[in-house]
Amino acid sequence: VVHEVPDHLFKLLRIAQPPHEVALRTAANHLLAALVNKQPDGSLAAFVQQTVPPLLQAAAGAEAASATSAIDSLTWLAKALLVRGRAEAGELVSGLVSL
Repeated sequence: VVHEVPDHLFKLLRIAQPPHEVALRTAANHLLAALVNKQPDGSLAAFVQQTVPPLLQAAAGAEAASATSAIDSLTWLAKALLVRGRAEAGELVSGLVSL
């Protein structure tokens, strides 16, 4: 079964990255986490699989602004996944700690 991920999740994730203003990025991350909490399990798993690896790669990158924004997004996603009790939360937290 292919689960479709709502486009607005990807749009919010793009807004949460540079070159957008810090306040807008923060608001986008907060809204993204709130919406992740409400996603069906199938589309949530697909979203996590598509977004977390590139964000972890950006977080480990040399460009400070991109790395900081990626870490912010990953932190909010981890929080949302922890609230849901999802196994991906532990993997994400481990990825963040290993940065």
